[in-house]
Amino acid sequence: MSEDQEMREAIRARMKGRIRFNVATDRIEVIVGAPDELLRWEPINRLTMLQHLPQSVVERLSVSLETYLAERDRTTIAEVLKAVPGTSEKDLPNILKDAGWGPRRSSTERFWVKVQNR
Repeated sequence: MSEDQEMREAIRARMKGRIRFNVATDRIEVIVGAPDELLRWEPINRLTMLQHLPQSVVERLSVSLETYLAERDRTTIAEVLKAVPGTSEKDLPNILKDAGWGPRRSSTERFWVKVQNR
């Protein structure tokens, strides 16, 4: 392996996985790229951050279900699943009912609202 190739691989290894906050798009981005591709900035969300960020960083960024629900008066199952990683879609309706939330339906969507203050 040539010295130039070794240097390129060393630089790639140091750059991959770096993260930044893009103020223009209000998103967190990480450098990604397969060995045969150019490195590029790619936005990450709560679903993809587990594959790009160290576990300690993910734990600091994670929001618990209780914290997420405390900030809202209305939500949907999809919003909760997107915001709170590790939540089971199957168990979520029962968890919401136990937390004092009730299901509602409009002409266009199903959603959950707080029915009792806790």
